[in-house]
Amino acid sequence: MEITKLAPCIIALVGLPLTGKSTLGRALEKSSNALLCDVDVSRKALHLEGDKDNIRGSEAYEKQAMLNAYILNHKKAKEALEKNIPVILTATYSRPVYHEMLKKLSEETHTPLIVFLLESTDKKAKVRVEKRAAEGSNSNLQSFTDYLGVKMRYQCITDVELLKLDATKSIGELVELVLRNLRKYIIN
Repeated sequence: MEITKLAPCIIALVGLPLTGKSTLGRALEKSSNALLCDVDVSRKALHLEGDKDNIRGSEAYEKQAMLNAYILNHKKAKEALEKNIPVILTATYSRPVYHEMLKKLSEETHTPLIVFLLESTDKKAKVRVEKRAAEGSNSNLQSFTDYLGVKMRYQCITDVELLKLDATKSIGELVELVLRNLRKYIIN
């Protein structure tokens, strides 16, 4: 597999849960020199450290835990960007506070921000929820009803150009589309 060499940039894969952001992020990392910073991985790392003074599962705990995961993710990204390594950030970016963090990272590091919005169908999301449940996944979305609730509350990032991707396409097709849209950042 040929590795695409990218100049320093921030590739943000955003969208609702279950659209394949992490899967696409891993595929892009394998096909380029970019470092993947996945908020789900950061969240799991923080969860393993544990916070015995808080009650896991409470809304306040979950909100703070997610914010901490975004902070950790952006810290990793900033360290890579300071070394001129491009980064791929995968997260829903579903709240204005996260939108501002992403824009601030781009501003502070003087690095271009390219945002891809992954969109899928409810049918595909339902299949993915059921698959995760059957696998015993430790997902915060335990049912399709949970997914629909998240979808209703979702606030897409604004004030940036969004390049929309149809997440029902194959991962190979999506990687090709993303890299085509990043052509001005490709180093020969």
